[in-house]
Amino acid sequence: MKLTVSRKKHTGVIQARLGSYLVIPLKYEQNGLNTNWLKKLKSPECLSTMDLTEPVKELFVPNAPSRVGVRYHIPHDMLINELLNEKDKHDCTFQVHKVQDGRKTERTFDFFDAWLYVFDTQVALLCLGLLYSSMDTLLCICNPGFVENNAEYSYVDKAGKRQDFSLKESLDGLCERAGLKALFTTSSPMILEANTYNLAVMPQRFQDLETIRKITFNQHRMSALDLETEDQSEDDVRYVYSVRDQETNSYRWGCCVSSQTLSYVVGGQGLKLEEELQAQAQDGLPLLALALHEKYTCVRFSQLVAALPDRKSKRLRELKQMMLDFRAFGVVTPANISRWNNVKKIYEYILDTNGIPESIDDIHHKLSILIERQHEIETSRNDAIGWVLTLFGITSILDSILSIIQILAEGSDLEWNATILSSLIMFIMMVVVIVTSWWKHRLKDSIKNTTRKKKERHAGKTTRTL
Repeated sequence: MKLTVSRKKHTGVIQARLGSYLVIPLKYEQNGLNTNWLKKLKSPECLSTMDLTEPVKELFVPNAPSRVGVRYHIPHDMLINELLNEKDKHDCTFQVHKVQDGRKTERTFDFFDAWLYVFDTQVALLCLGLLYSSMDTLLCICNPGFVENNAEYSYVDKAGKRQDFSLKESLDGLCERAGLKALFTTSSPMILEANTYNLAVMPQRFQDLETIRKITFNQHRMSALDLETEDQSEDDVRYVYSVRDQETNSYRWGCCVSSQTLSYVVGGQGLKLEEELQAQAQDGLPLLALALHEKYTCVRFSQLVAALPDRKSKRLRELKQMMLDFRAFGVVTPANISRWNNVKKIYEYILDTNGIPESIDDIHHKLSILIERQHEIETSRNDAIGWVLTLFGITSILDSILSIIQILAEGSDLEWNATILSSLIMFIMMVVVIVTSWWKHRLKDSIKNTTRKKKERHAGKTTRTL
């Protein structure tokens, strides 16, 4: 991909308002969720978007038979209380500080509403909303491509006093109270594993696609929106656009899709960033959540299978059933996700750039191998038990024979006659069974030979005719 654009043509870029959802992958253990804490959140919400089909929206309905998970809304005020573990901190101004290459960067940002998706496959997604004024703010927070982040955080309270806090510890505490933890067990902050859902709101619509490509690509790179960009190494980037309006001869939105980012730009008069973020939480965020649910479910299955104790066939059957339910309801194809072609394309590109279909096939193959291995173990165990039972059976038969001999030695004529008659009847039944089995076997062989001879005669006639 190569992007070369002119800055002079796009003076509206610097007027953009910016926000993001950081989609953090999480996991939970079986029966490990803190339901009491989840009840404190806003009631589970059903999707109201028209971008998704009705069967897809039912995947998040709490009591639906095809449900794959539940989503919760965490309002801004509650989010701040949970992060700072204090009340009455809603009007704080947050700052991120970072020193790199001897240069100190200090940027102001604010939290927005958050959304929590809890799926039935022991996977969860925390979508953390952020508001900021420049893309390098997000760069300081996410630090893409690195496993460490030396950023420091603080907030200024109403009295103007600066208070330091650790975003890593705050997120860890919030997740711990919910019964969740980072999907990948590392010492790095979980926010570094986040996928970013970026949004830029501009005061006018777009006259050409080149402008949209430039802005969304810079969002993806977390660089200034008016930066001149040329990069041929980003081969996983895809673009999708709205339909061109014939009256205004312009486009309302466009997006850039990559393996770790989904970047939108929306243009129009009177648009407000907060309202557009709420709209994206209803329209676009569930789309990304469904795709990432498939991706991280495969990761979670790999973890569960790797931790599976030997000979635990019950747990293996549970994982197999979970996998079957996931493939039946949790895997949504692009053709069924929406009635709009551009929405289908966005979802298709997310799946493609993340290699999600291949991951699903791979985990299914692994589970099949383990099930086959477990079947072999059970077969060997059953054979061993069978030999033990056979040995006990032989011993029991010998004991019965000795008992019969003792009875006959001490018994009367009636006992002799009854024993002889019973033995004769058992012998006749055994002979009948053996003869019947032999006769059925001979009959099957005769039918097979007759059929074979008919085929040979038919083949010979065909050959002579030719």
